[in-house]
Amino acid sequence: RKETVTLSTIERITKAGDIVTQYSLLKAGVVSTVANGVKIVSTGKIDHKVTVKGCLASKKAVEAIEKAGGSFVQ
Repeated sequence: RKETVTLSTIERITKAGDIVTQYSLLKAGVVSTVANGVKIVSTGKIDHKVTVKGCLASKKAVEAIEKAGGSFVQ
């Protein structure tokens, strides 16, 4: 099962311009393992630009990240 991370968690642990990866989420302590992957879900909101790399995300989460000026890279 994939670890899930909410937009509100990403908002809390990042600042504008940060790059979010499975390993940065692991290092921040918001996931316990990356063995099965990480999925970002649209719970909450994000108001600053981040680049998400190598994570899965729901369609609404991708839309919210892009609306905040960020990008999503598989």
